[in-house]
Amino acid sequence: MWDVVGKTKVTDLFGRFEPIDVQIWHDGPRTFTLHDADGGLCLAHWLDADADFWRYVVVPISQADYDRMTRGEMTIIEGLEQPRVFVVDQNTQGEVIAVWLTALSDLPSDALPRPGTMLRRELEPFFSLKATGRTIVPGAIPSSVIKTTVENAQKAIKCLAEYEMEIFKRRGHPSRSLKMLYDLPAQKLLAASFEVQFRSPLMQPSLFDGLPPETIKEEKDVLSRVGENLRIGIDWLKSESADSDRGPSSVADVDLRDAIMEAMKYLTPPSRGAIEAMEVRGEILGQTTPQRLTREHRRRVSGAEKQSRPRHGLKKFDKTVTIIDILGEDLMIRVEWPNEKGETISRQCQMHDDIWELYGELFHVNQSIQLFGTETEPKKPIQIYSVQIIESEPDTNC
Repeated sequence: MWDVVGKTKVTDLFGRFEPIDVQIWHDGPRTFTLHDADGGLCLAHWLDADADFWRYVVVPISQADYDRMTRGEMTIIEGLEQPRVFVVDQNTQGEVIAVWLTALSDLPSDALPRPGTMLRRELEPFFSLKATGRTIVPGAIPSSVIKTTVENAQKAIKCLAEYEMEIFKRRGHPSRSLKMLYDLPAQKLLAASFEVQFRSPLMQPSLFDGLPPETIKEEKDVLSRVGENLRIGIDWLKSESADSDRGPSSVADVDLRDAIMEAMKYLTPPSRGAIEAMEVRGEILGQTTPQRLTREHRRRVSGAEKQSRPRHGLKKFDKTVTIIDILGEDLMIRVEWPNEKGETISRQCQMHDDIWELYGELFHVNQSIQLFGTETEPKKPIQIYSVQIIESEPDTNC
């Protein structure tokens, strides 16, 4: 057993050391609340044990902070980060035999709960997306980073939910779980870097009211399929296989393959801007270890999208064009290019909001750019999904 660094205190500081609200139990109380000798609320968490005693870390905690922990808005380690930290040894007869005033930083890191661990498994984030970059620091996070992270997390889930929704439509009845995926409730925002965590639709108490058991099972299965497709996409991005440049080859359904690639586009960092990497984790993925996605992964998505067939009969658009007008309020530009006959073609191009946020300020009239997207009818705007700025040649006559 490791030695405690700290100041010895009286053993009756926490009275009889009796649990009030036990959150984690394993051969005894592991994480629970109790009162100190003065009646103040405290939080205790198991650290270590040997044949003779159990060792806990104990901190005074406010009712508000404890309530936040029980709602999944604060992790165990965050709850333990209090001004006064104690270590308590309790023998096998339930008697307190030693108490120390210490500091959380003086406790072995492998004895403390891992960062991100909640009081209960069901409180773990359903889905979490974290943006990192050299310029993303606490107290100075660009609003564009917050907007991109929150919206892209929701969009990634939504595009896979839409694929499943089409299946349910063909069966003639909607899915309650899928509807909730369109507006996932944010559970927590973390500002060290920037991370957004979302709560599971399954935590909605009335979600399954009035549904028969077979329908409830089907609702849970559809959420599992969304998670499985997210895992397929991440595994594809991290694969070193040479035949994976056209998308996840394990997916035979072309529509699903395209939906997965679209989700991965939202989970990878833009090619420009403050966000240099994204970290994805959550219950929906079946894992708490973050999966780190970089701009190299974004380039793989962009390359695969260019090689895939357009969805719903759309025609690919991949051209070098010249900007002739900028319609910023509508997230559009008007461009022109020569066709095979030498005639000048002029069209409007509609940008996704994340594309406009990255490139809108860089656009100017008479600028040449490379655009990739899809087009339908000749008079409708071309939908743009990727932009490449063409660097101007240096002026050698200066």
